[in-house]
Formats: sequence, C-alpha cells, structure tokens
Amino acid sequence: MLEVTLTRVFSVTMWYHFAFLSISLALLGGAVGGIWAYLVRRRLARGSLYSWRARIALLFAVAVVATFVLYTNLRFWGGAGVWQAYTPQGMGMLVLVYLDLALPFFLGGLCLAVTVAEWAESVSVVYFADLIGASAGCVLSVVVLAWLGGPNTMLAIGVCGGLAAFMFAVSSAQRRWQVASAVTMVGCAALVIANGHLANDG
Repeated sequence: MLEVTLTRVFSVTMWYHFAFLSISLALLGGAVGGIWAYLVRRRLARGSLYSWRARIALLFAVAVVATFVLYTNLRFWGGAGVWQAYTPQGMGMLVLVYLDLALPFFLGGLCLAVTVAEWAESVSVVYFADLIGASAGCVLSVVVLAWLGGPNTMLAIGVCGGLAAFMFAVSSAQRRWQVASAVTMVGCAALVIANGHLANDG
C-alpha cells in the first residue's frame, strides 16, 4: 500500500518518471531489513519475537508519518516548479529523499523477516499471508487514494501499521505496547479527520 501510494505522491511532487522510485525503495528497504534481521538474529532470539514484531510494527507506523512529513517539507523543486534533478543540489536532495523514505520499507522488511524466522517451519503459510496482505494493500491504496488523497492515505497507512502492532502486542500479552499501538492508531486516525476538515475549509 505504501509503495503504490508513493507512486502517486512522486508523480505529483516530482517529475512523473520519478514515480518508479517507490519500486526501488521497496526492494532496497525490504532487502536491508532482512539482512539486518540476520545480522542481529542472536539478539532477537533473546526475547519473544512476538514482542519484537509489535515494536517494529509500531516504529513502522510512526516512521510512515514522520518520513512523509519530512519529505513534504523538503524544498527540492526549482522556482518554476520543476525539480532541478540533474544539478549537484538536486542529486543531493534525491539521496536525502531516498534515505528518508527507505526507513519505513526497512522496518516493514525487518518485521516480515522476524515473522518468517518465528514461523520458519510454516514459511508457506507466512508467504501466503504476505501475498494476501500485499494484494489487499494494492486494492486499498486505489480506493483510499480516490477517497482521501495522497497525504491522508499515508496517514491511513500509519493506522494500518498501528493495527498490526496492536495485534502483535495482544499476541504477546504486553499491555504497554498494546496501549502505545492503540494511541498511535487513534492519533493517525485523528490526523486524517483533522486534515480532511482543513482541506474542506480551505
């Protein structure tokens, strides 16, 4: 859902051919998340992977909103409204955008890697659930983008991440993370509602 939404966002805020940047972001972030999970596998094994999933999913929800806010505040377009992508300054901004928006994909890949590690003997079931989730995300991105627009869809993705964190926290019976996840969900939902009212008032 995040990958498809960023395709729309990039097509509006940058030159249209930078819309494909979201594909490389998803591939790089997911791969680095998996590699990182392998490198710190001994540390992850010390505690409940359920609790780690809750923390990572919660960080994902927060990162989606925070990195998008940072992205929207970057002034990387020229005075005529065209991004000077092929100047040194433009290339530097592109690197900054890439590093910024790769963070939620990294966290998503890390969460998936931890899940696969927990259910290594039933990896086919995990992969099936992953494909179902990805398919649902594609459909939701189209529907929510048409309904709420790009910025609010990013906030809605934060709600989804908070919901995942809450479910993981319930599975691990960790009340603190349940509360933090619920607060995150409510906060993102409140931002969607507030942003919608501001848009209507404007």
